[in-house]
This record gives sequence, structure tokens and C-alpha cells, in this order.
Amino acid sequence: MCMSEPIEELRTRYRGRTWAPVGIGESGAHVWRLDGAAPLYVKVGAGLAREANALAWLAHFDLGAPELVDNGQLGDGRDYLVTTAVPGRSGAEPWPASERLAVAEAVGRYLARFHTLPVDRCPFRGEPGGDPVVSHGDFMLPNVILDPLTLTVTGVVDVGSLGVADRGRDVDDMVWSLTGGLNPQYGAVHAERFREAAAGRGLLRRE
Repeated sequence: MCMSEPIEELRTRYRGRTWAPVGIGESGAHVWRLDGAAPLYVKVGAGLAREANALAWLAHFDLGAPELVDNGQLGDGRDYLVTTAVPGRSGAEPWPASERLAVAEAVGRYLARFHTLPVDRCPFRGEPGGDPVVSHGDFMLPNVILDPLTLTVTGVVDVGSLGVADRGRDVDDMVWSLTGGLNPQYGAVHAERFREAAAGRGLLRRE
């Protein structure tokens, strides 16, 4: 499918920036990084209005979610989002072996914070189980961004599936991301460190 014509209106609006394709997510959305004084990301695909609403809601909380700069619909009917960049590197990028346990722990501690979001104020419903929390909904290593110097999480991206769900959903997603083979630098020991941190146990590092 030709992607040049539908996004020309966005290229015109954000002219003067270098557009670099990032790839295609599992949802089928196309993503570009717009380099400039303050980098931006553009996502184009179907059903992105919910993600825009989730970002607007998360803006009320200090969890490092991208800032929603612009959103709407293109002439071909697809949705688009323009957001700020979360500084750092994703958990799926290569990390030194000596830092991987700390990365897994930082991700777990961040999830524990994320799960303190007020369930009763969350406008997005999911499939809550016996322990309902505000769930990221796609809590995988590529969607968690960390500061490579401090090894702390700076934020999360791809929040289109955010909603009230059982606490175990995010935990299980990350355990799979750590052990399922897509990120072979990690393994069972990292998943266990993540689980302990997400549960508030065995924390070796402090904010």
C-alpha cells in the first residue's frame, strides 16, 4: 500500500522535520519519528482515537506518558496521532549483561507505580478480574522506555489498550516478553526479578 499520498497533509503541517520510518506495529499502524529540536512521533492507522483519549487521561499523572500534540483523521479515513518522544531507550533494545537485571527490576517497579492509578477515575473499561487495576494493556519490553544512565523507567508508549483489567494481565504480558524468545537477552531470572519488583518485594535499587 502506498503511504506517501495519505500523509502529505501531515508532512506539510510538520515540514522542516526529517521523517524517519520506525516500522509497523502489531496493530498495523505505521510510525515515523520526526527529528527536530524536540522529536515527535507520528502514528497512522485504524482505531487510534482511543489511544489519543488514553494519552489525554494519562497526562494528569506523572508516569512519563507521551504528550498528545495532535490527532485526527486523514483524508483516507485512517486516524493519526502526533506525540512527543519519551526520552531513553526501550527495554527491547540491547542492554549490557551487567544491567539486564536492573532493567527488569526497574520495569517491575514502574508497573507497581502504574497500577496505583485510580481505578474509579479511569474511563476505559476492560475485563477486570479479581484484582482490578488500571492496566497498560500491552506491557511489553518495546513499550517501556528507560534512562540508560540511571536505569529507571522514563515512561511508556502504545497505550491504546489501556483500561481497567486484572493486575495479572500486565504482569503476564511482561513475563512473556522477557521469556518468550523475542528478546533473547533476557530469560527466567530476569522475569523473576521483574515479578518481585512488580509485587514490591526484593527491591535492590531505590528511586
